[in-house]
Amino acid sequence: TEVKAGLKDLFTSSLGDLLHEVFPDGEASILQELAAIISIPGAPRQVLHSDTTYTDEAVLYTAFIALQNVTQDMGPTTLLPGTHSAEAHQLFDDAMQKDQLLRSTPHLQAPIHVGDAVIYDSRLLHCGGANEERREGQLDRLDQRVLFYFSFSPRGGLEQSNNVASITSELQGKYGLASLRRAVGC
Repeated sequence: TEVKAGLKDLFTSSLGDLLHEVFPDGEASILQELAAIISIPGAPRQVLHSDTTYTDEAVLYTAFIALQNVTQDMGPTTLLPGTHSAEAHQLFDDAMQKDQLLRSTPHLQAPIHVGDAVIYDSRLLHCGGANEERREGQLDRLDQRVLFYFSFSPRGGLEQSNNVASITSELQGKYGLASLRRAVGC
């Protein structure tokens, strides 16, 4: 299938090397998400969020890969570097200090090209931008922002943090990084 071929390409790329560095024991990690985010023209900006609540240790790493060039008009993902910290989460959760955090923290937008990947710690504050792309006033599949994404956690880490996986029940707990690599022929 196309997903299997795409995962095989990914695991044989520099991103696959990076995943191996993050999870050197491939079975000590567990696949928690495997999906696509699609943003159609007219979709509003997401609310700034982290994917998991703050914990002292990272419980989830997410990578998303552009399936087409993501332009500014398509609403690229905005990331706030350094906001995976306890201090940033405390400020973000405090209505009196949230604005100061947002004004003082650099914002990084990720307009990426087909095949490019962004990988981040799930505690990082981020959001997808509004999709304002229109080609000649008509809805076109080329106007959609499609990001293939997957997430891995240290085995048991997500459950211990009171966060939940979004993967389908038939795949939940089935694949570690090493077993997924084997399943796609790497």
